Amino acid sequence: MGNLILFSLLLIPSFATAAVTLKEVDGGPEYFKKWSRSLPSDPQFFPIAVWAETLQAPYTADKYKALGINTFTNIWEGPTVDQMIQLRAQGMYAIGGYESNEENLVAHMYGDELDIMAAPCASLASWLKPFCQIGNIPFGGQYTLPKSIQAMNDVIRQRDPTRPIYMQYAKTLAVSGWAFWYLNDQDKKTYALAADILSYDYYVIADPQSPGSVWNIYDGTKLNRQYANYSRPVWPFIELSRIFANARRGVTPEQVSAEVWNALIGGARGIQYFNHNFFCKVIPGEAAAQGCTEHLLTSPEYAVMSHAVQAINQRIARLAPVLNAPFAENYVRTNHGGNMSVMTKFFDGQYYVFAIPHAGGSRNVTFTVEGRGNGLIHVVDENRQISLKNGQFSDQFANENMVHIYQMPQ
Repeated sequence: MGNLILFSLLLIPSFATAAVTLKEVDGGPEYFKKWSRSLPSDPQFFPIAVWAETLQAPYTADKYKALGINTFTNIWEGPTVDQMIQLRAQGMYAIGGYESNEENLVAHMYGDELDIMAAPCASLASWLKPFCQIGNIPFGGQYTLPKSIQAMNDVIRQRDPTRPIYMQYAKTLAVSGWAFWYLNDQDKKTYALAADILSYDYYVIADPQSPGSVWNIYDGTKLNRQYANYSRPVWPFIELSRIFANARRGVTPEQVSAEVWNALIGGARGIQYFNHNFFCKVIPGEAAAQGCTEHLLTSPEYAVMSHAVQAINQRIARLAPVLNAPFAENYVRTNHGGNMSVMTKFFDGQYYVFAIPHAGGSRNVTFTVEGRGNGLIHVVDENRQISLKNGQFSDQFANENMVHIYQMPQ
């Protein structure tokens, strides 16, 4: 843990009170031990994935590992035996087909965005096809019924109880009120609880229909967790490009970082990068990688973003034991209320406060810690300290993309 432990020498008597409540991460720290073939429950491990990547020659698993990726979700045209051999050689994991039985396949999946699209019922295996049911969306379109997804997942679990099931939904569960014209809250809960790993995609910057702000990833993660009764891991998507030809704007490395930390502060137990771009035109003033390149993180044109993602992933890996530790609820509050998103973790006898703005613009934030105390606070990865006086400290946030992590004195 390096510099996280260094400042444990700066300890003073504990000032936390009984008002602070420790709450385990969603599903508990040993969630994946429920299955004999799944992801590690090691506190040093945090899932960092790429979505729908290819692993055909020339092979790229090693390049993704160097960037800090440890999991592939929905391998393109896979998972094949050859692809899984590649990942095993790199000590990486895969989530994919519901009939695959490869050693390092750690979860089954089928379909994509089934909450807004119809499942490929005709292409499903004969033993699963009878359980596939489609609903009609008012004003056009079809979707897979929530009860049908639950039924199909139950059948898959009966055939292979050794692996969890990963479900990838759209923004239906991530945007309050979305799809109200054909889904109610109980439907959304059924979707969420049908999954063992709950994934959603909402590209808050690039979304052509309802673009938002980086903090909407925090909101979407919290909403998904709520629908899942805080009982299973939520993995949001993180956009890496403009993605769509009709997107209103592209995403910067600073915004990617902010999206990741909003997700983590919102309680995500894994993240996954959408590593594709379907927009084939360079925009003046934007990175050249907004042009025609498909596999962004391994493209030389996208080096600036790749380096930024690598740094983000390295930081997550260093902080994995803290991120996997219990939440410390009611530990801290700020003078900005809902305009700040704050998460506190309790690890190895110390509290860690993660904070990022939930609104645009710069701000000076005063934090009030439960109880009263004085001491030195280490600002993680920033080579600086600030003072805690009578249970309060203040810090500056330059903009909505700025995250600070505070290692508190005991």
